[in-house]
Amino acid sequence: MRIWRTSPLGGYAGREIKLASRGSKVAVRGRSPKGLRSATRRLMKRASLPTVRVDPELLREAEDVLDDGESLSDFIAACVRSGISWRRARDAFLRRSQDAVARGVRDDSGITPQELLERMDARLDEAQSRLSQVAPASKKS
Repeated sequence: MRIWRTSPLGGYAGREIKLASRGSKVAVRGRSPKGLRSATRRLMKRASLPTVRVDPELLREAEDVLDDGESLSDFIAACVRSGISWRRARDAFLRRSQDAVARGVRDDSGITPQELLERMDARLDEAQSRLSQVAPASKKS
């Protein structure tokens, strides 16, 4: 892990450092490398996930699906990252849909559910008629 100072002045005291591998910043107390080490420890303590109690069966199932060389901690961190990504995408989708509904109401440009169902029924009827025309032609061969 590379660590660098954000100030060209000597010593680390009162400076903010950035941990390159994490992109996180933490304030350093003291002027020595010991202050730097304690700052790193404080950052690492803040970077841990809470302990979760689970059924032994769930633990066995999680351990069964681990890839070669993957630890349970790596698996949990990947799952948390995936969950965060999925929830952000879901929240963005909900915001866009709410904006679209509000825009449709404001501009009076939306369609009613009945109109939507009528359009879908018309598309279904059209697709079924196309299939019925293609099916007899393939039976003749």
